[in-house]
Parts: sequence; structure tokens; C-alpha cells
Amino acid sequence: MRGPFNSLIRFSSLLNDEIKDDNYKNVPLYTKQLLNTSNKAFELVENLLNWSRTQIDQIVVHPSSILLINIVNDTLDIMLPKVDDKQITITVNIDSKIKVFTDPDVLTVILRNLLSNAIKFTFKGGKIEIGTIEEKDYCVVFVKDNGKGIGHESIDSIFTKNKGYTSSGTENETGSGLGLYIAADFIKKLGGKIWVESELEKGSTFSFSIPKKQG
Repeated sequence: MRGPFNSLIRFSSLLNDEIKDDNYKNVPLYTKQLLNTSNKAFELVENLLNWSRTQIDQIVVHPSSILLINIVNDTLDIMLPKVDDKQITITVNIDSKIKVFTDPDVLTVILRNLLSNAIKFTFKGGKIEIGTIEEKDYCVVFVKDNGKGIGHESIDSIFTKNKGYTSSGTENETGSGLGLYIAADFIKKLGGKIWVESELEKGSTFSFSIPKKQG
């Protein structure tokens, strides 16, 4: 938590000094940095809270039949500032009629973490695709990017408790490594599975399955 808050204090102090001196030249830059750092801090707090809840088994799911596209669109709305900042093109290939039996709040956390990860490792001007593969009892949702990719030696640690996967993003973004572990744990609670296919410098595809109906 120290990193983001130290940055918030530093940029707030710089902004305050600039305004005192009636010098507004760097104000747009500092306000942008404040916004980016605030978003990072919020994301970290969210992941820490979710992680702590999983440690004491306080995550209770309340599944219902929902339209998948609605959850995807709502999650994308949250992520738009990050997407716009890196000029990333996101394509959604999901049938608007697909229903899944799941907890919408838990699914939102999963999608937000997977999308945040994809944005982090996608180069400026890159592409991300969100799509589905329908099976008899399950719907497979995938988030595919054409970014940095992950080395084979690191894939095994991505979803491992107390290990996680941490690496700088394409714009030197940092992370705690909690996001993917939390996503994996939440998917398990929803009755699904998660896996990843990746190749360095070519990108990654994170896929997970969720039930289409109760039972």
C-alpha cells in the first residue's frame, strides 16, 4: 500500500506548490498522475479486501440466471479510462442471448481482474478480445490480448497461493500479483475452472468456465 500512497502524497504536494506559485503549466500532468495513482490504489485495496475475505472464507455466492453480455459491458465501463489511456481496441464477441448461472458481483470481480491484467500487459495501440465458447453445460469466457505474454516458467505460479505472478506492464505498470489468484479462487467458488495459454511477445489468452444452469 505504501507505493501508491507515497505517489499520491508526492503529486498532491507538487500540485499544491504549482497552484501557490500561480504556475499551471504542469497541472494537467499532475492531475493525470493523481488519477492514475488513485485508480491503482483503489484496485489494490479492492484486491486486498477480496483476498482477506477468501482467507477467512467469507465469500458467499448468490447465483442466478443472468445475461453474460450485461456483466461484460458494465465491467468494460469501469475499465474505459485505462483502455483509453493506452489507446487499446477492445472487441466483444458475445451473443447477447447467452445466459449463465452465476453471482453477478463475483463475476464482475473476476472480469475486472482479468481485463486489468490484459490492459497492463498490452502495448499502446494493442488489441484485446473478449469472447465465449459455448459447451453443453458450461460457457467458456476468454480474455485474449496481443501483449507481452508470459514465459512458460512463470505460468505455473500465476494461480498459486502466496506466489502469484508479478511483472511490470508495457508502460511500467506495477501490481501485487493478487488479481489473478483472486480470480482463480472466485471462479472455483462459482463452480468453474480457469486456465491460460501464452507466448512471449505474442500475447495471452485467459479462459474460464462457468455453469449455464443450476446444478
